[in-house]
Formats: sequence, structure tokens, C-alpha cells
Amino acid sequence: MFIKTRQGHPCRKGKVVDKETLDTISKLEGFMQNSSTENVEKTFESMFGKEKHGRVRCYGRTVTPSLFKRNQEIAAIKKGYDMKIDGMAKRIEGLETMMTLILKQQNPDLNEDDIEHMMSLAFGKENSVIAPRSSTSTHVLCFDQVDQEPQENTAEQMEE
Repeated sequence: MFIKTRQGHPCRKGKVVDKETLDTISKLEGFMQNSSTENVEKTFESMFGKEKHGRVRCYGRTVTPSLFKRNQEIAAIKKGYDMKIDGMAKRIEGLETMMTLILKQQNPDLNEDDIEHMMSLAFGKENSVIAPRSSTSTHVLCFDQVDQEPQENTAEQMEE
């Protein structure tokens, strides 16, 4: 983590890593290649000192262990939900393909546009031309006689 946070970043224009940091990174990389995980941690501790209580090293002053753990758990949950959504999307695509094949078998005279229109109506896709209204009106027109002007009644008056 120390190496990743200290290397130059393309977004930071003009920020150059100083010579001391480059030397420390090269020493740390050399120790990492030549020793096991436990020795790397000991080497890191000998170079930078013991870890301070209540903080996570290399993440700044504001990151605490509980916050770090919580953020990792949230990221794992989000990743799980993203995978679940991707799986459901693939499954829906498969079902749409199956429905299209069934419609073609049942009605061989239908063209692709008709089938696409039927599918958009069935699945309620936003790009369909004909879509149900978002709300219904309670306004009802009543004709007492054929040639007479319409009278306006609300739904409540119709129930009476």
C-alpha cells in the first residue's frame, strides 16, 4: 500500500516523488522479493515505526480500523449485488430470446418489427411507442341525450 500511494499519479500534474521516497520504495521492494510475508511486515515496521493505535497505516489520519472494515464490507456487498443484477439481466435476456422463438413458432407470418413491438408491450420497455399512461383521470363525460352538450361529472358523482 505504501508503494501504491507514493508513486506518481497521472492526474497529479507537476507532483514528483522525491529522492528519499524513491530510495525507500526501492529498499522495500528489494526486501519484499527476498523474504517471506512476516519478514516484510517486520521490515516495514523497522523502517516506519510501530503502527499507531486507532489508525490504519498508509490511508491517512482520518481512517480508523472500524471505518476501514466497514468500507470493505460495503464494497463486498455492492460487488455481490452487482453480480446478482448481472446474472438476472442475463437470465431476462435468455427469457426474451425464448419468448421471441416461441412467438415465431406460433405465428410464422409475423415479421421482426411486430415481434419486437409485442415484446416491448409485454415487458413494458421504455422505448416502446405505445405505453400505458402514468395516471388515470377521474373525470367522466356523461351524455343524457345524443345531440346535447356533454355534462362534466367526477367519479364521485357517478357513484351516487
